[in-house]
This record gives sequence, structure tokens and C-alpha cells, in this order.
Amino acid sequence: MANPPASPTEKSKLGVGLIHRFCDLTGAPLQREPLTVADLRRRLDGFYWPYHNELATILGRMREKAGVAFHVSCHSMASVARPVSRDAGEPRSDFDIGDGHGVTSGRAFVDTVFEFLSDLGYDVTINRHFAGAESIHKHGDPPRGVHSLQIETRRGLYMNETSYEKRSDFETMRGHLGQLTAHLARYARQNSR
Repeated sequence: MANPPASPTEKSKLGVGLIHRFCDLTGAPLQREPLTVADLRRRLDGFYWPYHNELATILGRMREKAGVAFHVSCHSMASVARPVSRDAGEPRSDFDIGDGHGVTSGRAFVDTVFEFLSDLGYDVTINRHFAGAESIHKHGDPPRGVHSLQIETRRGLYMNETSYEKRSDFETMRGHLGQLTAHLARYARQNSR
């Protein structure tokens, strides 16, 4: 993938773009001074692009072998949106599935995640809090057989968001995520050639 010119986005201006400027919890700055373009390029060339190029290679091999590739980018989100978020102050669902508003994945892949988590009793939304970050937009290409989605999990489900201690139902959450993983593996096998 070629290196595009630096172009700050709305999220960058909020300090939560590709390279975060602030701590999500406290709002404290993460760097003593703004990054230079040279430092940004060093980070992109040394870490960002090698990661995404390798992921593109892996997904390409999977698509070549199976006729389709499925990519899931997993994240966690605060139970209540922080001030630097677009939905600041808003309580969040248990899980939010992002597919770039239908751009990065076929609907059937999104629906299988939505239905599985809903059947476990979770409050699940689609593109409500996070429609998807860089990873799914770079790699998702449903017409070419690459389906990519983002799953955001509300941190309050498994940890105390102030002390970072595990909640008593941490193991239940771990079990449910393991079941989801197995479900998605079966889905991928059933939907490949």
C-alpha cells in the first residue's frame, strides 16, 4: 500500500485519530509536545504500514484459498462516551458492530455477530458508536470477497473502568467471546468454497 499524504481527520482534531494525543480516561496529554511530520512518518513507516501490508497479504492468501476472507477487528469502549468522542456523555450498548455503514462487510457477516450476541442477552447495536476504524476500511472489500467488521465491547461488562480490576463476571464474558470466536470460525468454513 502506498503512503498517502498526511491529512488530519475530525478524529485527529479531537486528539483520538490514528495517533492519540490524549489519555481517553483523564484527558491528559500523551506527548510532551506535538508530533512532527517526520516523527509521524517514522511511526507510520516503521509500524503502521508494515502491519497493514502484512494483514493485506494474509487476507489475500485466505481469499485466494477459500474464495472469501473474514476479518474481525476487536476493540473495547468506555461504558459512557468520553468528552473527546462524537457521542460524548452517551451511555453505550454492550457491543457495537461497525461495518462502515455497510461498506466494509456483507450484511450476513454482520448479522451473524449481531444475532449471536443478542441471543446471549446483550444489548447490541450496529454503527451506533463506532462505524469502524482504519483497519476495516483499509481491508474490507465485500465485492472482492473480503468482509471486515469491527466489534467494540463495553469495558464495564468485564472490568471496573476506574480501578481496572476484573469484575466478577469476567470469566463469563471470556467464555461468551470464546463462543463467538467458535461461531465465527464455523460461519467462515460454511461460507467458503
